[in-house]
Amino acid sequence: MPEPLEPAEAPNALIGPNTIEQLLLCARGTPAGCFVEVGVFQGGSAMHLNALAEEQNRALYLYDTFQGMPWFEEGLDCHPLGDFANTNLERVQRLCPGAIITAGIFPESAVEMPPISFAHIDVDNYRSVLETAAYLKDRMVSGGVMWFDDSPCLASAAKATKELFGQSDYGRALKLSFTGQHYVTF
Repeated sequence: MPEPLEPAEAPNALIGPNTIEQLLLCARGTPAGCFVEVGVFQGGSAMHLNALAEEQNRALYLYDTFQGMPWFEEGLDCHPLGDFANTNLERVQRLCPGAIITAGIFPESAVEMPPISFAHIDVDNYRSVLETAAYLKDRMVSGGVMWFDDSPCLASAAKATKELFGQSDYGRALKLSFTGQHYVTF
């Protein structure tokens, strides 16, 4: 097992401390089930989920390409192909030693997981948000939360979440956190 990072080596999360606090509050209050984060980048928010998962004796599954953005749709997405490639799987493993970390394009890279109580979706483009949420929605426990880091602030993520949940297509309604992210309860 890799050695954990020293605190001075830990990355700064790209999301602010208020958002991390709200995300952890939502995750903490969910019923039994595992935690999932898709779009790990350098592990800035994953390290917080990892600590909570260890505290609550839950499994944590982390997914990322570790090669940057795999998709780009002109006129919709704002991050070009390969954006966020400045990450490293081994570094995230040291940062989150208790997590199951899988490299590849989600959901093709998905491994078998127990039912999910909290899913943090931070993938920054339309296709990834749509495919990730569609894959995870039937794996969520009753009372679970799916948190969308980029919706509604990125138009492409907002479009995907509204297509899936904005019209209650799956009987779920998008809610807005006080920090400005959409989430859905199951």
